[in-house]
Amino acid sequence: MTKKVGEKQKFKFRVGKDNVESSDAHKDKLAKLEAEVSAKDNSSSLSIESTQSEVRDTLFATHGTSKKLTLFWGIVVLSVILSKVPGAELLFTPLNQFATMVHEMSHAIMCVLTGGYVSGMTIVADGQGHGGLTMAHGGIPFLVTQAGYLGTAFFGCSLVYLSQFHRLSKALLVGMGSMMGIASVFFIAPTIFSPIFVQALFSLLWGVAMSAVTIYLGVKLKDAKANLVVLFLAIYTAMDSLRSISVVLSASIFGSTAWSDATVMEHNFILPSLFWSFLWATLSVVLLGTTVWYTYGIGTLKKKLPGKSTSTKLIKRDK
Repeated sequence: MTKKVGEKQKFKFRVGKDNVESSDAHKDKLAKLEAEVSAKDNSSSLSIESTQSEVRDTLFATHGTSKKLTLFWGIVVLSVILSKVPGAELLFTPLNQFATMVHEMSHAIMCVLTGGYVSGMTIVADGQGHGGLTMAHGGIPFLVTQAGYLGTAFFGCSLVYLSQFHRLSKALLVGMGSMMGIASVFFIAPTIFSPIFVQALFSLLWGVAMSAVTIYLGVKLKDAKANLVVLFLAIYTAMDSLRSISVVLSASIFGSTAWSDATVMEHNFILPSLFWSFLWATLSVVLLGTTVWYTYGIGTLKKKLPGKSTSTKLIKRDK
């Protein structure tokens, strides 16, 4: 009896020992599996981050400093020269219509964003000194009225900044064309049923044509050519904003009775049209100057400065 009990005790001890060893083996296997899963997750996250970084570098890649400056200032000089050529008005007609579209869309969008609605819009001259009209109702008039000139300046400066990323140019053209198409349908088309249906019809034709051409260029052109189109539109729109405001400013100085956004502000908010036109001119000049300096001035200087982060990026691109 004593011997059998001892054997049972030994057997129980062996079983307990085997269970301990088995448990340790399971723990080791689980630890290995966890390590493998963790390694896969880390490599997967690194791969995703690397892919995202490559996509960002690709989309927001810019030309070299010298080429970027040459393109920008070359188009600025070309725009100024062409504007002085006799008969150039015909060449600039589509660009003028584009700038007018941006101006009136700025009024309309601000009206909608501030709780109002737009019953109609035109982007052609009516023979009474109006390059275009926006029939805005409600919203915040203080913001809606000023949105035309300031919105055009902001849009032009935004394009100036974004035009440095040549890989984005095709998407920018498609996006601008789509916005003009939407504005033509929702803002211009309803005006056909109003007393100014003639201006509305020509405005709709212009809007649809500009939308179609801009989208077509965005789809068909290669990055380099699409970038030239975007840069040209950016510079012309920004310069046209300053030119238009200067016209309003001179009209205010010389006491012209021509109707404008500045005279609307004078009528609704007491301060003279000279104040509003001078304010818009100052804000537009500051905005454009800041944009150009940041994009082609201080931004270019930063890229020239040696640094650890800059050298690392250059090495990655070379690879």
